[in-house]
Amino acid sequence: MGLVSAYQRWKSSFLPENRNVVWSVRTDESGFMLVRRSDAGEECTTFRWKDIIRVHGYKRDCFTVDQIRLVFTFDGGSAIEITEDDEGYKELLLELPKRLYGFPTQQEWWEKVAQPPFATNWIRLFQRVGEQ
Repeated sequence: MGLVSAYQRWKSSFLPENRNVVWSVRTDESGFMLVRRSDAGEECTTFRWKDIIRVHGYKRDCFTVDQIRLVFTFDGGSAIEITEDDEGYKELLLELPKRLYGFPTQQEWWEKVAQPPFATNWIRLFQRVGEQ
């Protein structure tokens, strides 16, 4: 593979369909909604609190900064990832201890994920009783 084809692949990642995408999270008493907004419109997917069986936190090295991420696993094995750059992330963090029994507050887990620098620091934040 030559330099030209590598450049074309890189350049294609900036095409209009890949621009102007904003992810956000909205919470309510039954669960949360993950919203993808772009120039093409808005797509929403809803997740119920009662379907969450596991939540992990980890840190991703993004070259100049690190990014804290949460991975939610649901009944049936599907999973999604929410990042601290998503709109509504802070509100989600406040809701999780209220909605998921045993979920730690951000003050209880953040340092374990954030430190030391350059380490992934994968930790389990929540697991529904009876699940493995």
